[in-house]
Amino acid sequence: MFCLHLTVFLLVHFAHCDENITIQYYKQLIQVGSVRALSYNLSQRNVEFEKGAASDKLHDYPKKFDVVIIGAGTAGAVVATRLSENPKLRIAVIEAGGEESDFSKIPNMAFNLQFSDMNWGYYSTPQKNCCLGMNNQQCMVPSGKVLGGNSAIDFGIYRRSSRVRYNEWAVKGWTYFDDLYYYKKSENEQIRGDYLYHKKGGVLNVEYGKPDSPLQPLVLKANEELHVPNIDYNGIRSVGVGKPQLNIKHGQKQSTNTAFLDYARSRDNVEVLTHAFATKIIINESNKTAQGVVFVKNDKKYKIVATKEVIVSAGTINSAQLLMLSGIGPRDHLKEHKIKVLQDLPVGKTLKDKTFLPIIVRTNTSLHNQGDLDTVVKQYLRGYGPLVKPLYTDLLEFIHADGTPEDAPTFQILMVPPPRTQAALLPRVFNYNQTVTQTFLKSINTETDFALDVINLCSKSSGSVKLKSSNPIDHPKIDLNYFSDPRDVEVFLKAVKFVNEQLVKTKAFREIGASLQTTGLCTNYEKGSDERNECVIRALATSAYEFTGTTAMGEDPKTSVVDKNAQVHGMMGLRVVDAGIFSKCVSGRADTIMAAEKISDIIKQKYSDLH
Repeated sequence: MFCLHLTVFLLVHFAHCDENITIQYYKQLIQVGSVRALSYNLSQRNVEFEKGAASDKLHDYPKKFDVVIIGAGTAGAVVATRLSENPKLRIAVIEAGGEESDFSKIPNMAFNLQFSDMNWGYYSTPQKNCCLGMNNQQCMVPSGKVLGGNSAIDFGIYRRSSRVRYNEWAVKGWTYFDDLYYYKKSENEQIRGDYLYHKKGGVLNVEYGKPDSPLQPLVLKANEELHVPNIDYNGIRSVGVGKPQLNIKHGQKQSTNTAFLDYARSRDNVEVLTHAFATKIIINESNKTAQGVVFVKNDKKYKIVATKEVIVSAGTINSAQLLMLSGIGPRDHLKEHKIKVLQDLPVGKTLKDKTFLPIIVRTNTSLHNQGDLDTVVKQYLRGYGPLVKPLYTDLLEFIHADGTPEDAPTFQILMVPPPRTQAALLPRVFNYNQTVTQTFLKSINTETDFALDVINLCSKSSGSVKLKSSNPIDHPKIDLNYFSDPRDVEVFLKAVKFVNEQLVKTKAFREIGASLQTTGLCTNYEKGSDERNECVIRALATSAYEFTGTTAMGEDPKTSVVDKNAQVHGMMGLRVVDAGIFSKCVSGRADTIMAAEKISDIIKQKYSDLH
C-alpha cells in the first residue's frame, strides 16, 4: 500500500512539474514574441533569396513530379493534401516560408505575427483617398509567408460569404448550394449550428472560444432591443448577431497546414520544400504549356519539372506577381518591364479587399476580466480563456443597410471587449502616424472602453498589384485604392450612424454609460457631421486582410484570368487556386478552403486513371 501511495505521489508531483515547465515555456514565448514585435523591422525586399536569384547557374532538381504547387498557404495546403490522396500522383510543394511555431498557434497573438518572418512585409503605395492617418499614407498589407500562409497568421475566424453575395459572384458551374458540399467537406462542426449547413468528421475544427466576456450579454441584449436576431451566421440567415466561429482545436489555431498538410506530409508521394522561393513558371512557348518552376533555396537556383500541372497558390498578391514575372499579364505593363508577353491577361487589375474601421465605445463600467499572464496561460493550456480568442473578439454582427439585397449584410461589426490586444503594438499594426497615435490610440482606456470594429463586406473600389521591376526580389507595387468609389464611404457612414444612433442608445448600453469616443481628428469639421466622419474614415480605415480579385475567375479573358476550373486562359497545365480567383464580395478563409476543395476534386477526376 505504501508503494502505491508513493507511486501516485510521484506521478502527481512530476505532472505538476511538467505543467509548471510548460506554463513557463508559454509565458516566455508570449513575452519574447511581444517584445520582438515592437522592434522587428520588416524587409522591403526579399533579400534572403537575393544571392540565389542572381545566380547564373540553374540546377536541375533531382526529382520529377506530376504536379508542382507554388505556395503551401490557405489554398495550397488543401490542394496538396487532397491530390496526395491519389498515391500515383507525385506532388511537390514550394513554400517560401518555414514552419509554424507554438507561438503562432496562439490565436490572440495574430497581430504580433505581422512583425515576424512569417509576414512578407508588404505595404501599399502612398494613397490619396485612404490610409491618410498612416505613415507616408501607406497601409500595411499582411501576407503569410509560412506553411499555412494567411491562415497561419490571421485571426482564425471562420466565416463564409452570404448566399446572396456568393451567387452575385458565381461564375458558370459555381453556385452557393452546389458548393455548400465543399464548405462542409472540410468541417468538423462543434457549434450546434443550422444542421443542414454544417458537418462533423472533417479535418477543420469549427468551434466557439470560451468563456464569454461580461460584455457579451449586454451586447446581445442591446441587439434584442433592436430586433436583431441571434444567428448561426454560416447557416440559414446571414443578417444578425452571433458568436465568432473559430478554427481552433484544443485552444490552438488551426491553419490549413495543421489541419490538412500535416496529414499529407506523411505520405510518400508528397515533398514539401520550405524556404524555397519561386521566381518563374517555366512555360513552353510553342504550345503555351507550363512545364515546371524555377525556385531559389539555400542560395541556389533550381529548375523543378512538372509533367502534368503547375498550380499557383501563392496568394492574391504573390500569385499575381509571379504570373507577371513569367510573362502572363497586361501586355503594356509587361513590356514596360521588358518581360516577354506570353499571354495578355488582366492579372493584378482588380484587387479587392474588405476595409476595416475601428470605433471605440466609452463606458463608466469596468469590463476587464483578464487575469495575469500565469492565469491566462493556464487557461490556454486547457483550451479556453483570452488567448484562445483572436483580439478577444466576442461577437460578430452582420447588418443589412438600405439599398442592398435582402439577407446580404452590408457591414460587419466585431465586438472586441477590453483590454485591446497589445495596445503598444497597435501603432505599428495599423502604421498610424504620430498624430493618430497621440490623439486616438493613447486616449483608449483598456479598463472600460471597448471596440465595435466595422468591416465593409462588399467594397466597390478596386486597386491593383503591379511589378516594381522584373526582379523577383523586389516587392510588388500594391495600390489599395480604397474609397475611390464614394459608395464605400457611404457604407461606413451608415455603420457609424447605426452604432451611434441605435446601438449606443439602447437601454442595455445606457446602463453602462456608453458613448462613442471622439478620435480627436479632423477638428476643422463640425463634430458629428458627415464631413468630419468621412475625414476620420479616410484617415483610420485600413485592410481587413481579405485580398482577392487579382487572378479573377470568369469566361472572358479580357476581364478574367482563369476559367471555371481555375485554368489560366490560353495556357495548358497551369492553374491558379487561391483567394485571388474571387472578385466582387467573396473572400475569407472559409471561401478559399471551399474553392481549394472543389478544384482539387476537378483535378483528381482528371487524373483518376492513374489509380
